[in-house]
Formats: sequence, structure tokens, C-alpha cells
Amino acid sequence: MNEIPLSLYIFMCASSLFLFVFSLVYRENYARIITSFISVVMSYINAQVILNGNVVLIQTTGTTYTYIPIQVPGLNYLWMFLGIVSFLLFVLFIVDEININVMNKAEQKERDEYEAESYT
Repeated sequence: MNEIPLSLYIFMCASSLFLFVFSLVYRENYARIITSFISVVMSYINAQVILNGNVVLIQTTGTTYTYIPIQVPGLNYLWMFLGIVSFLLFVLFIVDEININVMNKAEQKERDEYEAESYT
């Protein structure tokens, strides 16, 4: 059985949204890259789980458990859209980190050249 209770799915959705907002707000580049990647993965998982009907509402009546599958196709599209936006942010953060590293190396090279000229 690979059913996921509704409460766990709501927790996964809230965690994914928190990571998405965290990657937008936080300014440390490595943390932004990691959280945006985790947000991409969690958005994809949330979309597939709700589309396949693996999210269930568990009802208990005495000693019997009834699993009611929940399928919301519109929610699938919302999570896929959030996953695409998170992926674009992930790529943007990686390009930004590469750009910062290249600029730091260029500035270091200029400083080294300036120091070499000032000693002569």
C-alpha cells in the first residue's frame, strides 16, 4: 500500500511552500540553491501523489478503516507550475553563484596586478 494520509500530504505541501518562500527571501547562495532544489523535488512529488490518487482520507468506524482517495487535478497543475518556477529559480541561483565566483576571481586578479605594480 502506498497511500498517503491527507494530514501528511498537507504537511508536505506546507513544507514545499515554506522552502519555496525561503529560497526567495534568504540571501545565502548555497542555501538558496539547496532549498530551491528540494522545493522542485517536493513539488513534483506533491503533483504526482495527488494526480495518482494516493492521497487518502482515512475514516474509522469502530474497528474498520475506510480509505477514501482524493484526486484534485487542478491542484496537480498548481504544483507542477510551482515546480517549474522553482526549477527556474534553481538555475538562476546556480548561474548567479557562478557569476559571483567569476567576478571574485577577476577582482582578485586585478588586485594582484595592482599590488605587483605598486611594489615595482
